[in-house]
Amino acid sequence: MKSLQTGFAPVPPPVKELAEQLLESFPTDIILLLGLSLAEPRVNLDLIALTPSAATVALHGAGERHMTPQEAGRLLVTLQQQATLPEILPVYVCWIGEAPAAAQAGNTPILPDAAHLQRYILQASSQNPPAGQDLFTKVADLLLARERSPAGGDRRTPPLRRALRALGGRLDVGLFDQLTPSVFGRRGRPVRPADINRHLEAAMLDRQNHLEDVNYGKIVPNEYLVEIGPQTFEQRFRPIAEELTAQWQRRLLDALNTANSRQGSRLYRFGGPVIVHLRPADDVPEDEVRIRSRVNNEQAAVVDSGAPCLQRLPRGRSWPLQAALVTIGRSRQNDIFLDEPEIQEKRLVSSQHAYLRCRGDRCHLYDGSPGGKASLNGTYVNGERVGGEGRLLRDGDVVVLAASDPRHPRPDAPGVASFVFRSRCVPGKG
Repeated sequence: MKSLQTGFAPVPPPVKELAEQLLESFPTDIILLLGLSLAEPRVNLDLIALTPSAATVALHGAGERHMTPQEAGRLLVTLQQQATLPEILPVYVCWIGEAPAAAQAGNTPILPDAAHLQRYILQASSQNPPAGQDLFTKVADLLLARERSPAGGDRRTPPLRRALRALGGRLDVGLFDQLTPSVFGRRGRPVRPADINRHLEAAMLDRQNHLEDVNYGKIVPNEYLVEIGPQTFEQRFRPIAEELTAQWQRRLLDALNTANSRQGSRLYRFGGPVIVHLRPADDVPEDEVRIRSRVNNEQAAVVDSGAPCLQRLPRGRSWPLQAALVTIGRSRQNDIFLDEPEIQEKRLVSSQHAYLRCRGDRCHLYDGSPGGKASLNGTYVNGERVGGEGRLLRDGDVVVLAASDPRHPRPDAPGVASFVFRSRCVPGKG
């Protein structure tokens, strides 16, 4: 389903044109809410894009702004929490067209046109599994019900449900063809793997490629497609393609850790395990390389045979452990974010509860944060508390985060999180 609903608030002409272009070209279900005027508090929102997996709040920077995208995103989260919705639709934020001069130095993505905004929304959608029971239509109804005219009257018309066309399909590697690429070359000289590495890092840190959550966290692309001319690919890359992609993945992980160290915090995080694809492309000149990137956490695309993983118990999601450092906890800033309502409500699991340091298939589990702060309710492996020296995990070990009774940690206790460690994950299992 695709629909566009216009509210009472004035909309800059560029935003209206952008919304119409987005509605026409978007490849999956989407509801666009344009120019909403919300009461309590009184705010005007330029554009809200709702998909079955995520909400994106976009503000135009022209004129005086009394609210930032982050503040607008938090408002949308609060409105969902106050309503009787079955779950919360994740919210992402951005500027469109331009940003106010005071915000130019910030890291919030500034998306100049419909193509960049579509790319951003698709990345946000791929970051989360589809919510059930048509949650995105319920959120649209919630926002429309709260809208008031400047004079205080109710909406002039009921919500518009105008389906232009229904498009199916999953996000797969073919989606890269819709993403804006970066192209570089060496003017008649062969492109080298080291050159590609530098441009992969540049794509990772380009803020137009980032998603931003309402806590200012930057979610960077974790999946990359490198395309090279066929002759160059056959002569210089195909014989060592597997080794090169593994090296690029490791370099990207190192580059992210370096960027966070410079910031003094975990500002950046990958949207999922890092994957680099390499393939020849007939339309790429032999002295050029084309790179596309996206945020993608679809489990089918990231579970890698031979890699260790943590599998949520009972029979839940698996997280491949491909990074050198993996944090786990109740905060969205963690690599393994535990967002189950019971865990969020009971708060037995700490915001950053535990972390792993992995090298190959050997993973050490530590309690607390990498900075040394211990968790409130402990970390346990096979019923034994993890001390300050950490614990080397072995295949089949049961990990429990938090225990109301430290003498008897229970993996099935309400509000705790439990996993099984697998030294080699198998695609399609878990």
